[in-house]
Amino acid sequence: MRRPAFNTGMIGLLLLCVSSVAMAADRFPVPDFTTGYTVPEVEGPAPPAAMWDVVDVVVLAAALVLAAMCALRWRSRKGIFAVMLACLAYFGFYRRGCVCAVGSIQNVVDALFDSSIALPWTVVAICLLPLLAAMLWGRVFCGGVCPLGAVQELVSWFPQRVPRPIAAAMSLLPWFALTVVLVVLAGQGRYLICRFDPFVGIFRGGGSWGAWRALAGILLVGVIIARPYCRFICPYGALLSVASWMSWKHLRISPQACITCRLCESSCPIDAIDEPTHATPRRAGRGRLAAVLLLGPVMIALGTWGGDRMADYVMTHHPLANLSAELHVAAGVADPESTLELTDEARAFLASGRQLATLDARIAVLRARCHWTAWIACSVLGLIVWLKLVGLTVRRARTEYTPHRAACVSCARCLSACPVQPNTHLEDRS
Repeated sequence: MRRPAFNTGMIGLLLLCVSSVAMAADRFPVPDFTTGYTVPEVEGPAPPAAMWDVVDVVVLAAALVLAAMCALRWRSRKGIFAVMLACLAYFGFYRRGCVCAVGSIQNVVDALFDSSIALPWTVVAICLLPLLAAMLWGRVFCGGVCPLGAVQELVSWFPQRVPRPIAAAMSLLPWFALTVVLVVLAGQGRYLICRFDPFVGIFRGGGSWGAWRALAGILLVGVIIARPYCRFICPYGALLSVASWMSWKHLRISPQACITCRLCESSCPIDAIDEPTHATPRRAGRGRLAAVLLLGPVMIALGTWGGDRMADYVMTHHPLANLSAELHVAAGVADPESTLELTDEARAFLASGRQLATLDARIAVLRARCHWTAWIACSVLGLIVWLKLVGLTVRRARTEYTPHRAACVSCARCLSACPVQPNTHLEDRS
């Protein structure tokens, strides 16, 4: 029903299959060990030179501007597709997907948690530039720059419509994923986005067997449900949706008066086009809207309560908390021989001569940080759920088919389907 152009998809998939990973020299020479130690294989890319960090920022900024020009001014699907392939080749295969904008939010937040962490300005730029571009021109990063989105775009051969209620409910999953990422980062310092990145196998030639299976599942689902990772998993996409909703200028399907032919609606693989409606917003569903508005404080309170439970769970499974509990049990046992039952971590701690009180103080700091992060993040999650319900309740008056600002990824498929002669046109945010 919504099969995209076969030629561009097949060409892009062919380029994806034949692309090779660029080999780079190690930045740091491996020491010559004399004890028989075997250096483990590194799955991720080696630390890049500082020059390449600057080049990444420059290329990212140029790609965002070029993608915005293709989508908003030149109105060219072919231009967007060309930018997408170029960014896939550079950011995906040549730079091996690191540092990416999706994972950089962990670096930025981690530096906010711990002032001792040195955060390069290039990482901050890579994190903020796509958000700034989304606030200016919509989600051009998703449609034309992100290598993760490019892989999914290339396999989206037979996209089918997901029922609106189901899609609306699943669109909350990226917010839940972002909440989990922030809480675990605050409590345990783990980078979940990088650890469970399903695309690491394509770009780096490594990754666990579980990551490969997740990638296969995403690509198989992506054949019939366009961009499943972008729409229903990506935590960075949640932030981009808010920035795009506030965008200064956004893609408009028809440069002239819409003739309601519905060709754009059938061409959109992610069902991000709102149909015309002539309902009066102030009179549509007043009683239902009042009931939804009363749920606001309840949803926020539930989010706060859930955040407290989530923080307790995260800290319960913290390695330092388990170590502290083991040492406290050992300290209460009179038999010194019982220390033979201790784990290697506990033995190393006792041998170091460090005080248990110092470990407990560190855990208390982590627990407090994890709890207030969980309270804030889960309260915001409850607020997002409430706003989603409000948005589904209120009917806005529209006279033409319009891209949904938050969901549209500016892939420009709808522009090719519009029979109205395209010209230079931008939709200003009123």
